[in-house]
Amino acid sequence: MTSNDGQGAPRRRLWNLRGNDRQDSPATLPAGTEPSARSGQPPAPAGTAPSAAGTLRIGAPVTGELIALSQVGDPAFSAGLLGPGMGVRPSSGEVTAPVGGALVSVMPHAYGLRTPQGLEVLVHVGIDTVSLKGRHFDPLVEQGQQIEPGQALVRVDVPAIVEAGLDPTVIVVVTNADSVGGIETQVPGPVESGQAVATVTL
Repeated sequence: MTSNDGQGAPRRRLWNLRGNDRQDSPATLPAGTEPSARSGQPPAPAGTAPSAAGTLRIGAPVTGELIALSQVGDPAFSAGLLGPGMGVRPSSGEVTAPVGGALVSVMPHAYGLRTPQGLEVLVHVGIDTVSLKGRHFDPLVEQGQQIEPGQALVRVDVPAIVEAGLDPTVIVVVTNADSVGGIETQVPGPVESGQAVATVTL
């Protein structure tokens, strides 16, 4: 289902956690936990400050093709077990922070961020990429850093990941979705790194 608030492209609601529509939220999992498993709009900034009263925007972590979380090729992520969110099939190897805040966990393939508002966001680079043991990843940050929206987190050799037979899709999920009112994502399609691709109701 889509909605349009008159301020940009239509957005598809993924999660509604208030009132009679409240759903059980998936448990928060630590960043790096490996489950077994263009548009015509110009890039819009995403950041730590609410974009409107009571909302926070999440930026695309990489340039590429935005896809629905249900289309991600991992059953745990696609079922929303780690939280609501989206994936981006990358056309670039630089993965950036979708929000600003504290970098609470770092692995070569996974980064956990906590915003000043308490939103917890996991950026997971690729599927089953933990098996690479850090190969083809060049982390640019350290745990404990304060990160700005759009700051580079890691440089990734996407062709090498594909050559290794793995899916390089970059996944972004909100792991503490039970603490927010709702999450909407933009309609799938081409995106630029940093372009606002989701809105969180705080």
